[in-house]
Amino acid sequence: MPQSRNWPFKRLMVDHIFHGTTRVWWELDQHFNFPSPNTYQLQAGYSSHNDGLDWVDIGDPAIDAAFLTDDTVREHASHRILTHYRVVVTTADGVKFVSNPQSCWGVLSSKDWNLAREIVRKEQLRHDQVSQDGYLLRRMRYGVRNTATTDPLTGEVIDSDDLSGFGTAYKVGYHPPVSYAVDVSQQSIQELRGGADIATHSSRPTQVKMRVIAFPDIAKEDVWVDADTDQRWFLHDINVAVAWRGVPLVYDVTARLIAHSDVIYKIPVSPESYDLTDVISYQPTTGTGCVRVDHDYGEDNAYAYLTGECCGIEGATILAFTKTDWDGGARTEQYAVATAQTVANGLWGWAMMLDPGEYVLLFEKPGEYGPDHVALTVAVPDPGPPPTPDLSSSVSSSFGAF
Repeated sequence: MPQSRNWPFKRLMVDHIFHGTTRVWWELDQHFNFPSPNTYQLQAGYSSHNDGLDWVDIGDPAIDAAFLTDDTVREHASHRILTHYRVVVTTADGVKFVSNPQSCWGVLSSKDWNLAREIVRKEQLRHDQVSQDGYLLRRMRYGVRNTATTDPLTGEVIDSDDLSGFGTAYKVGYHPPVSYAVDVSQQSIQELRGGADIATHSSRPTQVKMRVIAFPDIAKEDVWVDADTDQRWFLHDINVAVAWRGVPLVYDVTARLIAHSDVIYKIPVSPESYDLTDVISYQPTTGTGCVRVDHDYGEDNAYAYLTGECCGIEGATILAFTKTDWDGGARTEQYAVATAQTVANGLWGWAMMLDPGEYVLLFEKPGEYGPDHVALTVAVPDPGPPPTPDLSSSVSSSFGAF
């Protein structure tokens, strides 16, 4: 069994047209010899990495295809094209593989693609020696609108401290963190001593220059998290440092330190960072039932998706099926009564609303983990203790009798 989640895709290419049909085609590894039929599904998203929460199916799946198309206009003349595509292939045995996401920047010839890949390889070798480990938090720019914290007319955020979107206009706020090393440029720091004002008499820089590989892609207002200190930085100015025939390979970035009072520091990034269970009541929900179900249903982390007792799986899909449908073989997404996705530490970014009954939860991160399933019993909600009778009226009448 291949170990790489993006095997057997050697290369994915996107012929993008704003007002027309976009064609996505691919080159497979010569050792991909699974017997037919193999099913290919095109997906689109804006997060540029496979752990993103906004990947959606485009069109119907195709059998033994060589390319797929998208005839929807996803972005008009925006300042920055965020659309990315990927392809999921499912073999006849049910094994799934996912390609790396591909942007709409352009198509390189085989020669140019190999040259660009070599540039990135050498840049990666450099990063292995000099870069600082960290995590990238990609800001959500599409998704479930957070109507409670945005202006109904302009859509602007009016409550930047609200935990339901972490300062964004969308619920959950940021995609799950992915490892992202950066080369922080060394710069002179002027330190003033003798005063009590920390903002003035401090050697801590509030703005730094970074050099990063352009994969996954980044955009302004994304966040980089230092793996050692948990300091968090807004990615502000993003300039192309190295490109090949118009395709960005390396970026120079100006990053600005985020104040520790900012709500962004409450986004869970690692098991040691802020606990998502403290903000779990702000989750969006799917399903139409009357009982709220998430990873803490019944007991803490009862349904978190973990590789072991400590390692959460991020970016996985969770589908809920009634036991009747599951036992009858109805196990595809169209039969799911609710869905969720995992974020940091394998916890759920979405909760499910289910009616009391017997269910089966299907967990999967295509090409990497699962499918795994677990039984779930949703109980009738406890109505709680009966209300205490209001005796104020009878007490008043008794005193009135005297």
